[in-house]
Amino acid sequence: MTVNPVEAPINILLVDDEPKNLMALETILDSPDYHLTKAQSGEEALMALLTGDFALLVLDVQMPGLGGLELAQLIKERKKTQYIPIIFLTAHYAGDEHVLQGYTAGAVDYLTKPVNPAILRSKVAVFVDLCRKTALEESNRALQKEITERQLAEEALQERNVALENAAEGISRLDPQRHYVTVNQAYAASCGYQPLEMIDMEWQRTVLPDDQEQLMAAYQKMLTQDKAEVEVRGVRKDGSLFYQQLVLVKTNDRQRRFTGHFCFMRDITARKQAEELIKASLHEKEVLLKEIHHRVKNNMQVICSLLHLQSGYIHDLEALALFRESESRIRSMAMIHEKLYQNESLARVDFSEYLSSLGSLLFHTYVANPAAVQLATRLDPVALDLDTAVPLGLVVNELVSNSLKYAYPEGRRGVVELTLRAGPDKQLTLSVCDHGVGLPPGFDLNNTNTLGLRLVNLLSAQLEGTLSVKSSDQGTAFELTFQESPTTKGSGMKINNGNPS
Repeated sequence: MTVNPVEAPINILLVDDEPKNLMALETILDSPDYHLTKAQSGEEALMALLTGDFALLVLDVQMPGLGGLELAQLIKERKKTQYIPIIFLTAHYAGDEHVLQGYTAGAVDYLTKPVNPAILRSKVAVFVDLCRKTALEESNRALQKEITERQLAEEALQERNVALENAAEGISRLDPQRHYVTVNQAYAASCGYQPLEMIDMEWQRTVLPDDQEQLMAAYQKMLTQDKAEVEVRGVRKDGSLFYQQLVLVKTNDRQRRFTGHFCFMRDITARKQAEELIKASLHEKEVLLKEIHHRVKNNMQVICSLLHLQSGYIHDLEALALFRESESRIRSMAMIHEKLYQNESLARVDFSEYLSSLGSLLFHTYVANPAAVQLATRLDPVALDLDTAVPLGLVVNELVSNSLKYAYPEGRRGVVELTLRAGPDKQLTLSVCDHGVGLPPGFDLNNTNTLGLRLVNLLSAQLEGTLSVKSSDQGTAFELTFQESPTTKGSGMKINNGNPS
């Protein structure tokens, strides 16, 4: 039970070195309204003041050791005790000089012994009444402060409740058993209920059963990490479904005991529907691109077939070679589109696989005696986009076909080596080597009359690569070094005024 400070007994400290005087003071002031504490010396009184709180001090002036005047000065110097009223008692110092000295030391009254009991009780009653009034005023101020703070807290709580109730985002609070305790209008509306209908409802009832395992995984994460997010499908009152994004925030009381959690919900159905439309649109575009690559490849195959059929009517060997070279170039480009059509990614082609297929096609096209000439490949796994794959494929077509046709004449045996190496910083190195007869004396790569090597030069520049050649009677080696993602725009050759450029 809490005691009202205004009604509680008032603490009074009685100080006198004579026990009989203390007993007399105790008898005079005996009252249920007072709590009397006795001290027989200034030192004992000082210890009592250090440990307790007193409303009045009745103090003898003349005491051995620490006298009354000195004690009074010490009391007034301490912040805790400086406002305690002191009534001095004396049997020896009744003159004006001594009285003035007592008041100077901090006394509020000065009585001579023997003390008149009625006067002492009257004076003590005055200070006790003053103390009670002061305590009452302090109590009233504290009470008013508490009332003001409660009013402000209630106003803030009301404002918060209004804000939560009218928030655009759904907000609910659930107990440790995962039942709804409070639900704002936005949350209830998303679920198709009125707020009061959802009180005490099980949380899982508003989530599709198929998604509840995912929901509970997020709940367990919140229990250990205080917060979790999850996207699940919600179930409205009418059974219709909607997508909801939930943010779970754990709540605890002052003793850090678990009291439930907040659930912040946002209806993301429109976003999910937009995502599905985008996915469907992307799928349609992928199908369309696959069909385009397929048709481009088929059209190029038709052109190759026409060139092949036409070559059957050509008897001039030089013209026949030109037809076959053109057919080979078209096939190398058609094969790129075929790989893209067959690949899951429509943006990049597995160029290592493409080179293996292209090398096999060129080998069977130009090598009459497979026992004499062989094609060896060493290819790092590399994926290239269309703008890089088409010109690089044409370069490989020209260099490999030249080596297969001319490196080992008159039945000589040997190997043509096709290598693709992936280096640091997306740098690629393509090389075509043989150990055949080599290039003609005086050969200049930058000044050649053959269309194939002119194409190699032009396409290397388009790739922003560095092309080098080494040739002797021990063989020829072409090497092209370039970055995987050149800045050149557009794929294949560029034709200006009928000439490759």
